[in-house]
Amino acid sequence: MIPQPWCEKYRPKQFSEIVGLDIESLKKMCLDLESMPHILLYSITPGTGKTTIAKVIINETGCESLILNASDERKIEDIREKVKTFVQCIFRRRTGIPYRRRLTHSKQCE
Repeated sequence: MIPQPWCEKYRPKQFSEIVGLDIESLKKMCLDLESMPHILLYSITPGTGKTTIAKVIINETGCESLILNASDERKIEDIREKVKTFVQCIFRRRTGIPYRRRLTHSKQCE
């Protein structure tokens, strides 16, 4: 078994493990199917918990997710194709009824 980096091993995986934010209101918004908001986590400073919060939201809500990293996908055509495929798969999988909870996690976008 390959050892995990320390930061991954101890990364919070549930809302209850996150410290320093108003987690209860975020949790309430994200777990309510009808009112899950559009969320933008932005900070110039690395290490502030943006990715951790996004991963917790994906884990806790059971969202179907697509993770895009601008350092890996450099062309807009590649990103468009991945998003298009992601949306079409969800639509087909739910027997023609669009699934409401979709989360696209984009990292290092400009």
